[in-house]
Order: sequence, then structure tokens, then C-alpha cells
Amino acid sequence: MTQYCTACSNEATELTLDSFQKAIDLLFPTLHYALNKYTDRGTIYLLKETNSNPKCVIFHPDDLENVKSRLGSIRRLVDIKDEPLESKNNRLLKNLKALAESL
Repeated sequence: MTQYCTACSNEATELTLDSFQKAIDLLFPTLHYALNKYTDRGTIYLLKETNSNPKCVIFHPDDLENVKSRLGSIRRLVDIKDEPLESKNNRLLKNLKALAESL
């Protein structure tokens, strides 16, 4: 599919699924979540990014629909189990580079 940009030059650019996904990610950023039956209902915990997991929120499974209804229009909720392997590898690589630079 060829698209012409009206804000820049008249050169044709290719619209790919990757560029389309990047546009969606800009409009609706991903927020990873995890469910834990031992958390209190109505409480949401924010976890910082670590080597093993992305920045995410954790809440009780019964609160899932409530959280989706409140955040669904501004964020894309994605289960932490569905994080793409590429994202995991990029996070580990970034942390390893930071560790190597600190040595």
C-alpha cells in the first residue's frame, strides 16, 4: 500500500504493519498487568521494570473488568504472560549494557 504524506515531501512511503503498530502504540500505550488472588480487592500495585518483568500493575482477578473499564480508553492492557519475546530480549540487553558500562 502506498501512502503520500501531505506534511512532508511528495515521496511515496510504504505503510507496513510494523509502522501501523507503532502508530497504535503511540496512541494507546501498552500497560502490562498481572493478576494475584492474594492482593486486596480494590488495590492496585505498580511494579517497576526489572530484568525479569516490564513495568506493570498487579491487582485482584475480580478487579480486572473494573480496571479495563477505567483504563481501556487510554491504555492497552496486556497480560504480562503475553509480553513479546523481543521486548524481553531488548529489556535484558539494555540492562546488561547498563551493567557493563558501570563496571
